[in-house]
Amino acid sequence: MTGIKKVASLAGVSTATVSRVINKNQNVSEEKRLRVQKVLDELNYEVNYHAKSLREMRTGMLLFIVTNISNPFYAEIVKGAEEYAKTKNYNVLVCNGYSDRDIERKYFKFIENKLVDGAFIMDLAIEKDFLKDFSIKYPIIQCSEFYDDIGVPFVSIDHEKAAFEATSYLLETGFEKIFYVQTYGDFIFDKLRLAGYKRALAKFGRPFDERLIIKTDFNYSGGINAAKQILKSKIKKAGIFTVSDMIAISMVNYLNYKNVKIPENYSVIGFDDIELCNATYPGITTIHQPRIKIGKEACKLLINRILKLNTSNTIQNKFLPHKLIKRGTTF
Repeated sequence: MTGIKKVASLAGVSTATVSRVINKNQNVSEEKRLRVQKVLDELNYEVNYHAKSLREMRTGMLLFIVTNISNPFYAEIVKGAEEYAKTKNYNVLVCNGYSDRDIERKYFKFIENKLVDGAFIMDLAIEKDFLKDFSIKYPIIQCSEFYDDIGVPFVSIDHEKAAFEATSYLLETGFEKIFYVQTYGDFIFDKLRLAGYKRALAKFGRPFDERLIIKTDFNYSGGINAAKQILKSKIKKAGIFTVSDMIAISMVNYLNYKNVKIPENYSVIGFDDIELCNATYPGITTIHQPRIKIGKEACKLLINRILKLNTSNTIQNKFLPHKLIKRGTTF
């Protein structure tokens, strides 16, 4: 196997410079970087990451705990994390938590047993106190789902504000009643969005009506179930704000099947802006979350914690901007 000394000799640089190029360190001139890279390519040089990890006591692996990777929302965030991880010679291991505390605890053992260097947490079935204590010993980042009072960094959007804007838009378009479709699960983002929904009602002088809160499963069949509940309510005209696009998409499909006019009778707003929002008729109005960027920023924070690059000891939480994307399910 070609050694680093041979690469340095052929490129006319020091072994330290070769090392910096291999590790993508920015403290190398462009001219030297190109010379070294040319030699590396000619020699088909491959980094021995196993030996490297043994020297540095790191695995080069990051754990990503999601609720269920079959949800397109999670998949896009993982994609963003993977894209950034590759630039730093890390790989990402994805595990489904299924909102099950026991399953998540098993995954945390991966970190304790040094099978991974750190973790992103998107599925917060785990107890707050456990997560807080765990973060003192091991590098972890909260992603999208987050507790804001335990000192663990997070990357997300402002869910409460986004829900306020979505509900306000439905009220501004003339609907007297607004349904909020939420999940059976105990998700933090669901609670924050409900708070934003209530704040919008208060701003427009509308009373909160528990009968307009629809609970359903967090999947496509949940949207059909929610649509059936709304039709059963006998309310013929209303705005509908849903907790996710998966629910909104199947709801719109079912309402179309029942020949309900959208957006005239029911205006629907989803949440996330997954690609399938453009695959329905009409297209789904929704809150856009910058999923790729959320993944990249979370990965950057996690790697910085692993490498201890944040020397200020301040918690680096990040709220990324969201946007209301208007399509055919609203006026």
